[in-house]
Amino acid sequence: MLYNFSKGPEASRDFFCAYQDRILFGTDIISEQTIEKASSRARMVKRFLQTSDTFTVRPKADSLLGTPEEGIIQGIALPEEVLAKIFYQNFENLVGKHPKPLNLELAIKQCEDLANIASQMSAVSPEETQAGLAAKGLREI
Repeated sequence: MLYNFSKGPEASRDFFCAYQDRILFGTDIISEQTIEKASSRARMVKRFLQTSDTFTVRPKADSLLGTPEEGIIQGIALPEEVLAKIFYQNFENLVGKHPKPLNLELAIKQCEDLANIASQMSAVSPEETQAGLAAKGLREI
């Protein structure tokens, strides 16, 4: 995605500014990833959004980011007020500034539902999926 946005940084910047009230900061961080790789990915996305730097993916980055040979990433240097919306204000507007109490039964059911979907998509039993393990952990609370 960053490579594609980098092919037209002005148009990408215009897009992010036009839809600044609809965009939430996020990455494709997964539970099997090391903290180092997850942090690296988040820093790279932030660098893309915050600066006008031209850079490549670090050689030891995880495979979902691509490789340095795949292309150049060109930052889009969004204005501070747009960054604030993307990084936290839009999320707060959506869910509130303060955490709500966890509905433990609903959380367990959601995890079990996801575990069943993950199981159907793989050769892993629902209990052995990440969602299944999360449901187990929640049941132990």
